[in-house]
Amino acid sequence: MPWVLFARRKQIFSLLNKFKFFLSGLIDPIKENDPIWSSQLPVSRIKASAFDSVPVTYGSYFNAAEAFLSENHFQRLASAVHQQSKTLIFPETIENVSIILEKHGEYYHPSKIEVTAKKQQWQFVLNVAVSEAGLNCARKEFELLTKLSSEMPWNFIPAVYEYGDVNPANAGSDFRMFLGQWFSGFNEFHIHSIDQDRNCRIEVWDQTKGNYFLSEKQAYELYRQTALILTCYHDMETFEQIHPWHHAAGDFVVKVEDDRLKVMLVTVRGYCPIVCNDEKDLESVLEALLVFLMDLSIKNRIDRFGGVGDLAWANDIYVMATIDGFYEGLSQKIQRNIISRKVLNYLSIYLNSLTQPIIEKFFTDIIAAWPQQAPELVMVKSRIESHAFIFESFVNRFLSKQFSKEC
Repeated sequence: MPWVLFARRKQIFSLLNKFKFFLSGLIDPIKENDPIWSSQLPVSRIKASAFDSVPVTYGSYFNAAEAFLSENHFQRLASAVHQQSKTLIFPETIENVSIILEKHGEYYHPSKIEVTAKKQQWQFVLNVAVSEAGLNCARKEFELLTKLSSEMPWNFIPAVYEYGDVNPANAGSDFRMFLGQWFSGFNEFHIHSIDQDRNCRIEVWDQTKGNYFLSEKQAYELYRQTALILTCYHDMETFEQIHPWHHAAGDFVVKVEDDRLKVMLVTVRGYCPIVCNDEKDLESVLEALLVFLMDLSIKNRIDRFGGVGDLAWANDIYVMATIDGFYEGLSQKIQRNIISRKVLNYLSIYLNSLTQPIIEKFFTDIIAAWPQQAPELVMVKSRIESHAFIFESFVNRFLSKQFSKEC
């Protein structure tokens, strides 16, 4: 019996030795004797200060991730591999597991997980919550991603596989984390700068090929697909929508291949209505859609320069991209018999009836409902009048084009 226990301990020790830890962009693994191992994790990538840290070290982070993935003889990893690819793997067939810490956010410190077994490799994302904000929303997000993936016919968000809490001794904090789908080839993007013609330049953060800028056509498509995705997940019966979300947080990612562009949403921290209305008649539905589109047209323009700098405001043309994507999202719902084409026709009539003062009043009421501590509120208030004018002109232009196609 002791020999059996010794052999079992030896096998587990051998498996744990197969873990390697990395920081994104670095080739060599991080080890316990490296100085960064005992350094504290930053809690956010924006305006870091002496207070923007948690009493958790890089070493504690990697140890907690290892404990989560290896628990119960690697059951979580084996389950995730099977859910993703229908492949069965066993602990003894695992050759190595790489944990690559990608970035630091307000909610999560996500790592890319690479699992090699049977001469195959699988990739996952491990979203690790350490901060109070992350700890409070990790389980909720896991449940929301599960719910939306199972109840809606879209695949614009990651599948999720395993959730758990890790409470290691002397770690300085509890950890909550969940294992999900890794969007291979997708990268974060942000407004980089404003050129001499006052056009914003969108930079894609590609660590493999190097950072690059999108063309104006590609940038239009990026904002269009962002609006399409959020519209697809908007529930016209309950008025629920994905909220909150932010470009500055890197919530959306993009993949560009042969000039073709695809956008995905990597996080769903909340799903709730921003319109409080118990009525579900046609007028209420149309008004809720209008508020959704208007709110979307503002938020789709907001970013931070380089993801971490001052607030940035995307060009007027991307309001048109938002309207375009919104209508495409509704069209996809019609194709799947989720809504009737009549809704789209009634919406166009409703939008066409709105005067400029009514539009301005809607926008004023929308931002009045925003949290007053929102950092972007001052910028938006200073631009909302011109935004309302641009919105009306682009809606009218879009509706005119739609009418011309029907004729």
